Amino acid sequence: MVQCTSERGGVVRTFVTLLSLAVTFIVLATAGGAFAAGGDVVWTAERAPIANELAEWVDAAVSTANGAVSVTGTGINSSSRHEDIWTSRYSLAGDLLWKRSWDDGARLADYGVAVGVDRSGNTYVCGRVGAGFNVKTVLLKYGRTGQLVWQRTFRISRRLASSPCGLHVDLLGRVYVAGTWTGASGRLSAFVTRWSPSGTRAWTKTFSSGTTDVRAGAFAGEALGTTYLATSRGYGVGATCLTIKYTSGGTTAWVKSSSSPGEGLEPHSIAVRMGGVAVTGNGANDLDQERGFVSFYSTGGAVRLSGEPWTTPSGTRYFYQDVAIDGAGRVHACGGYIPVGGGIRAMDVCYDEDGTYLWSAQYATVSEWSSARTITAGSGTTTYVAGTHGAGVFAKGSDVNGLPSWWTDLSESPDLSKIPSDLAMWKDAAVFLAGSVGREAGGNSARLVRITP
Repeated sequence: MVQCTSERGGVVRTFVTLLSLAVTFIVLATAGGAFAAGGDVVWTAERAPIANELAEWVDAAVSTANGAVSVTGTGINSSSRHEDIWTSRYSLAGDLLWKRSWDDGARLADYGVAVGVDRSGNTYVCGRVGAGFNVKTVLLKYGRTGQLVWQRTFRISRRLASSPCGLHVDLLGRVYVAGTWTGASGRLSAFVTRWSPSGTRAWTKTFSSGTTDVRAGAFAGEALGTTYLATSRGYGVGATCLTIKYTSGGTTAWVKSSSSPGEGLEPHSIAVRMGGVAVTGNGANDLDQERGFVSFYSTGGAVRLSGEPWTTPSGTRYFYQDVAIDGAGRVHACGGYIPVGGGIRAMDVCYDEDGTYLWSAQYATVSEWSSARTITAGSGTTTYVAGTHGAGVFAKGSDVNGLPSWWTDLSESPDLSKIPSDLAMWKDAAVFLAGSVGREAGGNSARLVRITP
């Protein structure tokens, strides 16, 4: 048994680590001692809504040149009282460089979905406009100083709904948007479309499966424009996870299928790095028992894992919410573990570059439920996770073996809700956590926090 402790803001926490069969269980209690350096909050920035309304960041992207971070999400329009797409950009030091709100002009609900930045400092945002069969996709380009350079609102088919799930910007400033659209038959299909830096659509590709619905779940890309789309084909226990690779010109390079007997698979997150493509999500069987899965491929299409579940004791359940690949090519998935006795423990799992299971870590504060919601990785083998514990939020750094190098409690008043949405990293020097936090007056504020790694 190994005990480690951390003191942050006057609160001392202890990690009690039980090592057995490569599974680490970490409990947070009270004691003395200290962790290694890291986990300090450098600054916190908030963008508050009007009155007692909603505001939240859902995605973050960092400029590799100077560490400036762009965030996008949703806030309430003070005039129309409808949702608008909010975007802000902050310097590495936490200064607000600019903030913008986008309204479709027709008093529809607008939601920010994903954000990306190019090498010149331009910010691209994709979002969803409207509801039901009236949903459209919007793509926005903001310049370095926040000016709206162009906007494109589109459907894949003129009269039918299309909703985005992700965005990628390549080294040439070309923008790729992926999502789901409704075909003329009423069936759902996935799409990927590429736009030039000047806002011209270069191509659109759709992926369908006859009379079976295909829904886009997660999207990622590489520097030169190769993209990867994780989709779910079918519903319930018959759902299959399909991962599709597209070249920068829109050609389908390969399609890989992941399935698990008696369980349906729904992808939630995808990561591309170090010659590997990792997809994670959740499945459910006829007994409605959740089980997370990981699929892992080489960018050339070789299968390393295909819908691999983490082996748990009989009767337990677990789920995954995000995935990352570290600088050594290892895959890390995070989520929650549900023991037979109830409750939820935050957890992350690691596989090496050839798909071999290495370790898993479960961690929770005493007497509180916890869930790991988002994960990112540095240039080496360190990983960073953020999630919820009770009504609060935590962030942690882990070493090559999954043991915590630091733990930061970002909780404030226990009566306020706090939701972490995305982690982004800059050159192993800064970790940014985007999400929302409840306000004393009511509603939520969009919040961005910089943490030392």
